[in-house]
Amino acid sequence: MKKILLIIFLLFAVGYSCSAQTKPIDLARKILTESTDNSEFYAEDFETKFDFKELRTLYNLTFKSTPIKDNVEVVSVTAKGKENNDLNFYLYFHRNESRWKLFDWQHYEGSTEKHYLKMLNNLDKKQIDSIIKSNDERKIFTSKEQFNYMKSVYDLALNSDEQIVNYLRQNKKDFEKLKKQFDNFVTNNPGYNNSEKNAFFSENYYSGLSISNITEHFQGLDNCLTFIISENGYEAVGYFYTSDKIKIPIINPKKIFFIQEIEEGWYMFRST
Repeated sequence: MKKILLIIFLLFAVGYSCSAQTKPIDLARKILTESTDNSEFYAEDFETKFDFKELRTLYNLTFKSTPIKDNVEVVSVTAKGKENNDLNFYLYFHRNESRWKLFDWQHYEGSTEKHYLKMLNNLDKKQIDSIIKSNDERKIFTSKEQFNYMKSVYDLALNSDEQIVNYLRQNKKDFEKLKKQFDNFVTNNPGYNNSEKNAFFSENYYSGLSISNITEHFQGLDNCLTFIISENGYEAVGYFYTSDKIKIPIINPKKIFFIQEIEEGWYMFRST
């Protein structure tokens, strides 16, 4: 009898140990790819209205895990659609008593970008020319160059992390050039105001880069130089540069909810 009890105990201990040490990336795969009830892997206060089942059926999922701090990790999930409509979202896990639990999730909604990109894509050449020639002071673009620029910004903002990272790599020289120009502007204009900065940046709108702003004072990235692709009031996506890794903020699902290093000093980010 004692031997039987000992065997049962050992089997329980091994099973508990395996479960307790399951990595966040493995839990993310299980939660998103298996149709079984996975609520045991949720923190007590975790709630979501997101349809994980839809992801399983419509997208091919890939996973990448990034430690945030002791006992906290984020798993970024790239969902690749059949029509190249990739999207990214993020699952946040914390470890309590050796067990990892999902406590939050985040994604970039991009509703503003989707609205304007759809509107621009629906314009034909005649309509585009008509808007450019009009005297309406409220027109959203004044030239074909600005029209193409706006489309490129909204399109890049809605891309996957992989595509956004690749965009900087492909245009690294132009980003370095703009960074140098901005550094010189700051040196020559100590104590500059936003109007002066915006006037400087407007001269670089059509430099070929799909970014909408450059700033030293983006919320949560105050110690970095930030190149914003798109910002709509409650969420933003872009890049930042810092030569000092100590200045990089800690990922927080309620603020800067994702950061990925691209190359030395250069990072992409998403915020809410």
